[in-house]
Amino acid sequence: MDPHTPVIAQRFDAGTIDGRIVVLIRARQPGRNRYFVWIDGQFGEIACEDEAALRKVIGGARHPTLTQQLRARCEAAHVKWSDSLYFERQDACLTLTREGSLKRATAPSEASMPEGSTLGTFLATQLLDGRVDTQRTRVLSALRSALERLQRREFAVRGDLHKMDKVIDESLRAQMFVAVAAGVPRGTTQLTTHDWETGDPVTFAVQPDTTPQDALEQIFRRAKRMKKGRKLAEERMLSTTLTINTLTECASAVAA
Repeated sequence: MDPHTPVIAQRFDAGTIDGRIVVLIRARQPGRNRYFVWIDGQFGEIACEDEAALRKVIGGARHPTLTQQLRARCEAAHVKWSDSLYFERQDACLTLTREGSLKRATAPSEASMPEGSTLGTFLATQLLDGRVDTQRTRVLSALRSALERLQRREFAVRGDLHKMDKVIDESLRAQMFVAVAAGVPRGTTQLTTHDWETGDPVTFAVQPDTTPQDALEQIFRRAKRMKKGRKLAEERMLSTTLTINTLTECASAVAA
């Protein structure tokens, strides 16, 4: 087709994506629809599917002011490309600056429209890939932050379990002194017996303000609470570990 056959603008969509102004142009040339993308002063034709993908991205980052200006002032205009992008109508000629604003201009004496989608596809792919990379970076950052929080929780729960185990172990050791405690008077500050497994002498210190029986009972009550709490802590540790494993796999998949 003659490259000088008029290309008439039918629809505009403008947006700002990752700091770059993007304008999509749907145009009509006798016998066919054509699709173009303008990015920071670069201009090229794109395939219909690329236009649809970019339009979807722009939908969440629309530039309403520029879109309205283009639709109001440039729809049905002849689209021309020279050193810049021009929209020529009978009453005026406008050009789109690199900053994304429209201004009056003199119609170019020599102008043509890019044929083929090589440059446009490159621009669209560059933008879409960059968008994917940006989203990937954000997702990875969120996943890593979540993993750091979970790892801190895992460390804290592991510490709680260690403290609980110490209390429970202490109650098991205290069992050896129950019989001895029953036969000593108040004010006794130390109990002595033999280890059930080794036969070695072992001692148990008692505070002067309590009886040996009360001291042992305090240990048993505390151990009972720790046993109940340990079940909840174990469940929390299991849940945390499973979530860490899942998020680690997700992060690896996103980074791949």
